[in-house]
Amino acid sequence: MAEDSKLQFIFFKISGQSFALPLDNVERVLPMLEISFLENVSPKILGIINVKEELIPIVDFAGIFKISDFNVSLESRIIVVKTSKYKAGFIVDEVEGYRELPENYVTGSQELWPGLENVKGVVRLEEGGAAVIRDVEGMLSLKEVEKFNKAISNFAKNA
Repeated sequence: MAEDSKLQFIFFKISGQSFALPLDNVERVLPMLEISFLENVSPKILGIINVKEELIPIVDFAGIFKISDFNVSLESRIIVVKTSKYKAGFIVDEVEGYRELPENYVTGSQELWPGLENVKGVVRLEEGGAAVIRDVEGMLSLKEVEKFNKAISNFAKNA
């Protein structure tokens, strides 16, 4: 890539911890919505939301990354992400916004800690500090995706 190329991220916080996602993976940000419970799915799935007649699973992002002091509130936001395998939402405390940063602000996960899972890297922030870039593609296995797709299909039939 060119030396002046920029990478685009959405930044958010969960329990005071800063995270980033590549903007390419983000479909939309929603206010907190009612979540319907699903039976017989992965413990990583909290339930589903209905957005314009589309049922979207809500992934327990905080649980997957072992953030134990996270509390959902009416001020929480839902970030809807899309990958080549699935579309899902996850709940965050606050969305800080979108930023374009020079490529050299990003350190890849293999440079930080070889074998680190579900982390693409770390972004250095201009004002100091850093945000962890999460790998949404690898958060759910293909088996988990198939299981929640089946549960969503059953939910839709019974609704």
